[in-house]
Amino acid sequence: MRKIWGWLLLVFLAAACERQISVGCDLDVTVPDEWKIDLEYEEEAQELSDSWWTLFNDPILNELEEMALSYNKDLLIACERILEARAQAGIAFSKRLPQLFLFPSYNRSGQLINLSEFSPLAGDQRSVFRSYVMPATLSYEVDFWGKFLHGDRAAKARLVASCWGYWNIMNSLTTEVANLYLTLRTLDEEINFLNESVRVRNDTYEINKARVRAGLDPEIDLSRALLEVARAEQELQDSLRLRQEAENELAQLVGSLASDFSIAHGNLPENNPHFTPDLPASLLLRRPDVWEKSLELKAALEEVGVSIAQFFPEISLSGTLGFLSPQLNRWFTWLGRYWAVDATASQPLFDGGNLIYNWKEKKALYRVAAHSYQKQVEIAFKEVEDAFSAINYRRKEFEAQSLAADAAIDTAYLARQQFNAGLINFLQVADAEKTQLDVEKLAIRLKGSQYLATIFLIRALGGGFEDPGPPNLCFDDEELCPPFEESSNQSDLGWLPGIPHNPTQDPQE
Repeated sequence: MRKIWGWLLLVFLAAACERQISVGCDLDVTVPDEWKIDLEYEEEAQELSDSWWTLFNDPILNELEEMALSYNKDLLIACERILEARAQAGIAFSKRLPQLFLFPSYNRSGQLINLSEFSPLAGDQRSVFRSYVMPATLSYEVDFWGKFLHGDRAAKARLVASCWGYWNIMNSLTTEVANLYLTLRTLDEEINFLNESVRVRNDTYEINKARVRAGLDPEIDLSRALLEVARAEQELQDSLRLRQEAENELAQLVGSLASDFSIAHGNLPENNPHFTPDLPASLLLRRPDVWEKSLELKAALEEVGVSIAQFFPEISLSGTLGFLSPQLNRWFTWLGRYWAVDATASQPLFDGGNLIYNWKEKKALYRVAAHSYQKQVEIAFKEVEDAFSAINYRRKEFEAQSLAADAAIDTAYLARQQFNAGLINFLQVADAEKTQLDVEKLAIRLKGSQYLATIFLIRALGGGFEDPGPPNLCFDDEELCPPFEESSNQSDLGWLPGIPHNPTQDPQE
């Protein structure tokens, strides 16, 4: 019988000490060897750096980016989230350490005591009791099954995930500021063109008014000329509205009130930098959102370990050492010393299925995190391919549209010349000018869209943060930073499961 119990105990301990956690989820991610579109530039491609916006050589854009990095509220909230996660990691680590408490107390009580058993003549008497206690208690829950170890690792993974979330918000913020600024500059060029168009159409309207009064042209020509003036004016006002909205949104991103923020009219930067991306596998090391999802996945895996450890007994040790005396003058004396040693174990036998359902919940949450990670990888490759496509085809669209704009300008000029010579009516002139307005306006927008495609590519590549590691905010304060067992460099804290470039990390471990 003793041998049977011995073998059962051995099997029980072996199962409890098993560190492998299986959750039944395939994390393989196939990384392509090359991109679908091979970008070729006439100019030399530039290196993508963390201050990539300076490559546009626009001082206003540089100033806006610095303001956003200093005052944007989403970025400040992300900083506080890091501090919150660091505090939570400290709490999780503290559970792995012994707890020492001091419980000084004084007690005085009075009650009726029957003393007849000691002396038949004593009877009942009231007595007053006093006690002076000064105990120090040291308690420690032995982490045989890794409950606190897995909880510590989960909190640490969430901490580093919050750091990568900070980089992700920074990437989104800087690219959004640049996107809005370049949109605003595109609208500025569009507004300049529409102002000139309104001026030309007003001149044409005045000429038509004089010709109608002189009886040279029918009144329908005057009405059509007025229609073209109103149409150009309407498009001008719409562009002004869009510019104002872009300016207001920029104000919010840089942490300013829209009522106190304005940007003078200007043109698109002369320089639109070109970037040649690295191999596809390097994308997963550049994207902060992929790193964030991978650390959330690791935290979810460690939570599964916590849920498994809760099935096993909790073993607690405690010791108390201090002084206890009914008299104050004998309190801190050798005679008044007090000590106690305690060891307890708690094993759940029936809890209505709470532990089982908690374990199943953590496994499901892990699979959710795994699918989220895989989805984020797919999104990363899609966005890069979309950016390549936008750069490649927007450039070709702009080239074709520029030829169309030149042809529309020539057509409108010839139409006006023929109208002045009396060879055609004004309806043909109005039609040519309408086409010119539409074609030139589209050409300006396609010119701006090339800049926006560059910003899209920068964002898709991770914003120039090539292996930046967690922000210093995670580990720069040694007094507040919990003393983790593992080192705080990126190779230990960051992991990207299921991809070939990091084969030594097993997501099931």
